[in-house]
Amino acid sequence: MNAPTIAQSFVEAAQSKVPDFAEMSARFELALQQAACRINLLDKPLNGAAAAYNSFSYMPGAGAPTFVNTMHVHAGAPEAERSISRWHEGIHAIHSATVAAAHCSPYNMGNMNLILSPASFVQYINLTERAAMAGTAMLGYLQGEDAFKEALGKEPATFEDFDAAMGANGHNLSSALNRVARECLNKNSNFYMKAWGARQSDESLTLYNYYIWQSLKEYHNANRFIYGDQLEDKPSPIFVRLSDEDIMGIGNVLGVNAFGDGYPDSFFAAKQELMMKHQSWMDGLNMMHGVPDEDHLPTIRQALDVHYGMTPEQFIAHSTAHKHGDDEPALRAIKTSNLVYLSADRS
Repeated sequence: MNAPTIAQSFVEAAQSKVPDFAEMSARFELALQQAACRINLLDKPLNGAAAAYNSFSYMPGAGAPTFVNTMHVHAGAPEAERSISRWHEGIHAIHSATVAAAHCSPYNMGNMNLILSPASFVQYINLTERAAMAGTAMLGYLQGEDAFKEALGKEPATFEDFDAAMGANGHNLSSALNRVARECLNKNSNFYMKAWGARQSDESLTLYNYYIWQSLKEYHNANRFIYGDQLEDKPSPIFVRLSDEDIMGIGNVLGVNAFGDGYPDSFFAAKQELMMKHQSWMDGLNMMHGVPDEDHLPTIRQALDVHYGMTPEQFIAHSTAHKHGDDEPALRAIKTSNLVYLSADRS
């Protein structure tokens, strides 16, 4: 997986000038190609969207890949809507290929038994959506045609949002991306997400709280906690937390970082603020799964080093190549008594 190196090679150019759409589009296509994302063309829309992305398949059958890394695209959608959805889902695909935290999912069989804590899973979902929304607005802003402006008007981060952010920040691309990433989840979720239908209540939520609800629901229903634990000799998960390194990896959008310069802004690194009902849900998940206090969990890099002597890059390579059944003997050999929880180190 060479995508991180490729993305990093764009940083100098991004800082020296505002790239035009052709240049930024070429970066996107190259990064998506390096992510080896499969494109599945469909003749029907996907729950009202022109594209969707699927990262992992749980228990696909012995010998089958568990990292499916597939984007589903509605081929009949208007070009602007199809492109915008493809950018958004493509950024998710690039994250899946380059960010170790993506592979610490309770839906990933190749996660080496490393699973994000509920709090870090919520933060991960929140941050990836911020990056994808802001990155899509950036690409649409650079593209600039009226059809794309109109299509972006249906998104949480619009052409006008990015244009205003550029004007307020001296046309500095990274500063504008940062502002849009901060603001995009402040909007009402019913307008954007009601079509997905899982939330029965008409209660009005911001997108920020919608994604907290969605991530808690996904964690509660995660395959890792439904299948196998009762009938297979799997050890307790090694719960891990996001580090500054992980946050900056998520914030890197085609060589421009939405979350900070060198290290994440406190806005993106801070503990998520939850409503009481969501906090109670998270507390219940922590109790159910025996998750230690977040500050005493190892980072992904620390856990990989302590338990496997691996780097995050090696972990990603392992996970993306994983097939159903590959790790069963190795996982059975890990003893719960060997699990190590390290002191807080927010490096």
